[in-house]
Amino acid sequence: MYERPINPPEPRLEDLTVNVTGYTRGTVDQISRTIGGDAHWNDDPNAEEGERGFSATTVVEDCEDYSTAEDIVHNLFAEHLDGTVDIDNLIVEVEPVEEYEPDWYSIAKDERAEAAIDW
Repeated sequence: MYERPINPPEPRLEDLTVNVTGYTRGTVDQISRTIGGDAHWNDDPNAEEGERGFSATTVVEDCEDYSTAEDIVHNLFAEHLDGTVDIDNLIVEVEPVEEYEPDWYSIAKDERAEAAIDW
């Protein structure tokens, strides 16, 4: 009897929001253009002379997992802003995706309220 091979399921692709903090000698406009997101200055007392602290946010579309999204954004900095951004102190974190879970208590309450109404 011929057995059909079982293929593993396709990985679930999600759009993941990635937050980055670090130090740069460049501008936030350079950072925004490089990562395709928003960047702004932050007041960081640990910045070395000539550097400023920044925070940035971008979205990595159709990504399989958190580490892939972090690697993509980190590589953008390493490839395009290596001379202006302190790569060694770059912090790249993905915001956790909250799974949608229906509010079963509220749904049951609404159903009871509808049942109590005399149509």
